Amino acid sequence: MRLHIIVLIAFYFIGYSTAKSQCQPQSPSDDCSSAPQILTNGLYCGNTSAYTADSPNWLDQKGGNVFGDVTIENSAFYKFVATNTSVTFTVCCGNGCTRKDNWMGYSGIQVLIFSGNCGSTSSPPYTEKFFIKQLSGADCSACGTSKSYDKSGSGATLLASGKTCLSQTVPNLTLSATYYVVIDGYEGDDCPFTLQFGNGISLLPTEITNFESTCLNNSINLKWVTASEINCQHFEIQRSDDGINYHSIATIPGHYQSSQMQSYSYSDNQTTGNALVYYRLKQVDSDGTPHYFNKIISTQATCVQTNTTPKIYPNPANQNVTIHTGSDVLTSVEIINELGQMVYQNNCHQQVVVDLHNLAAGVYTVRVNNNYQPYIQKLVVSH
Repeated sequence: MRLHIIVLIAFYFIGYSTAKSQCQPQSPSDDCSSAPQILTNGLYCGNTSAYTADSPNWLDQKGGNVFGDVTIENSAFYKFVATNTSVTFTVCCGNGCTRKDNWMGYSGIQVLIFSGNCGSTSSPPYTEKFFIKQLSGADCSACGTSKSYDKSGSGATLLASGKTCLSQTVPNLTLSATYYVVIDGYEGDDCPFTLQFGNGISLLPTEITNFESTCLNNSINLKWVTASEINCQHFEIQRSDDGINYHSIATIPGHYQSSQMQSYSYSDNQTTGNALVYYRLKQVDSDGTPHYFNKIISTQATCVQTNTTPKIYPNPANQNVTIHTGSDVLTSVEIINELGQMVYQNNCHQQVVVDLHNLAAGVYTVRVNNNYQPYIQKLVVSH
């Protein structure tokens, strides 16, 4: 299919790698309104065969395009937020395109960049900034030269020719504005592609360098550090018992704008039991846009101790005695005879049953060490 799309891109390219293992998990969307936001320097991989062969009518509303009447069919959408007034991107068309129409004699992909009303049929619905008319894989010897055009000014200027990959700079962008990227199969071709951008865009405006948990003062203490913050309104600490379903337990204000290292912490003392608990960090921009830090940490809930007074029963005891430690954490239990000799020691959770057959009748001291004040009680053993 012939594509006459308009895509507005503002990126700064730092490096390109074709290693599939480096591909980001976000796939492009078949719908402009649900386009995923892309990450600086992330390598995004896809294939136009995965997207619906439909022509978004709203992209045809503008008319009068200098490239003529072209169609947009199996289109894949991304979006980005400009953090610079000009950015550079690299797009590659891989080998193995399946040609669907040979009306123009070309094969490959088309790339457009635009800003404005995504999916709107209002006039004009969008502003086009950049257009790659045709980019083919290295195995398409009869596809002609690749062409890219700067649409930020008047007219269409041929910027480059070649095949397989193009690296281009898009100027005249508006800071903090959202732009959309469309990748479409030329005349409906099914083609693999990769896309990568640099410092001119941002997915997580706040750069989080560390997120960890420790046990402190009967609480799970969460700490994180930011290297920089852009439009950071607040953070949300989210907790889960299964690592799947999360709910927010605290909101911590951000510094909004910061180029300095900032440290944050939160203590959670509302967990009990021996199971693992999971935490993740959600950062919210000033416009309400959420971002999730890609590190999830887990810790054992026994870091938080639920304490009651230890209990020893029966007392006096004959064959065995039950010692309830009053704590969910690992606790040391000791039995000491009248000579000050330790005749029993065990580390246990919650409680332990002690066999008394090997102890002579008499008075003993039971000491429970639960990381707080040791609990001491006399135990009478009678046979």
